[in-house]
Amino acid sequence: MASSTTNQEPAARPLAEKGTSILLVKKDRKGIRRYGTILRSAGCRVRTSLSYAEGARYLKREPYNLIVLDQGSRGFEGRGVLMRAMEVDPEVPVLVLAHSYDKGCYEGAMQAGALDYIEEPLSAGEIVALLETYIAPRSGTRMTSAKQAKRARPSDERLSKAESDGVYLAGLIS
Repeated sequence: MASSTTNQEPAARPLAEKGTSILLVKKDRKGIRRYGTILRSAGCRVRTSLSYAEGARYLKREPYNLIVLDQGSRGFEGRGVLMRAMEVDPEVPVLVLAHSYDKGCYEGAMQAGALDYIEEPLSAGEIVALLETYIAPRSGTRMTSAKQAKRARPSDERLSKAESDGVYLAGLIS
């Protein structure tokens, strides 16, 4: 489960080489500032957007090593950005952030090509763990589809437990 603390301390060491580019699309200013600061302190170049339409336009302008996308409400307003990301580069890892687990949004995100669906809030340590998991450390390069497939995916058992708890947080290193 994600920590409820709002620790904003920067990563102890840069995890990503300069050149690692992240698109962060989030609907709230506080969250975009907080996550953006943590990602930058880890050595990433971060493009932020408070708008789903703007985030989708950014995908056409430059390549990204990772996309972190706010789900929005249970209507999954972030779906358009996810689908655009898969059209532009189906190998880019996309992480969908959710304020609360929603089975339909989870299934929709995973079917549309998201690599993970993560419940917020996330601590600085959890954000760093995501970088360690989804961005090849020190290489600053994107993973190929084969490497993505080898990354930890939730097992059926873990998904069932998460659904019964009403919480789903996959891919984080404890």
